Amino acid sequence: MIMTVLLVGSALMSPCAIAAKSRGSSGPKKPIIPKPDTVEKVDAGKFEIKVASGQKDRRVTPYTITAFTKIYVNNKPSKLEDVQKGMRVNVVSTDGKSASRIDASDYAGTPGDKKK
Repeated sequence: MIMTVLLVGSALMSPCAIAAKSRGSSGPKKPIIPKPDTVEKVDAGKFEIKVASGQKDRRVTPYTITAFTKIYVNNKPSKLEDVQKGMRVNVVSTDGKSASRIDASDYAGTPGDKKK
């Protein structure tokens, strides 16, 4: 009876031991921090903002600004005219076309960088 229990216990632990060996002991992985999106163009006359994302294959996405769009610059309520080209930006959109919220920052670096 004791022999059966030990065999079952070692059989259950084997997959865990195998998985631990296959992972290696290289330590914790560094997080991948994507480059932030940046404002490519602001057209107040058309109520539109164009946002560039990506590093190598910069993709520009246009968003329409509505009367319900909340705009913040440096965490303060702002107007579309306060958003400038090159600013770091996060756009929230439910349909991928109209912006419901825009959070912009005048610091265009990556998270973790120190301001100069």
